[in-house]
Amino acid sequence: GVSPYPAKDVISIQSNDWGTVVTAEIYDITGKLTQTSQVNNGFIDVTFLHSGVYLLVAKNDEGKLATQKFIKQ
Repeated sequence: GVSPYPAKDVISIQSNDWGTVVTAEIYDITGKLTQTSQVNNGFIDVTFLHSGVYLLVAKNDEGKLATQKFIKQ
């Protein structure tokens, strides 16, 4: 999951059974890619994002993808 909800400066990605998240892509509500970043110890900086709803696409160390909606405050 992604926390905190809503997010302010940083989001944390937790997954007990999914492996280590290594990269993340963040898309805005229109589907436009706004950020691609390496995940640092499960954290992603989102300070530059405007307030709104976003979709996080996370990739683990085995290449599997997972998606999660989050709100930036």
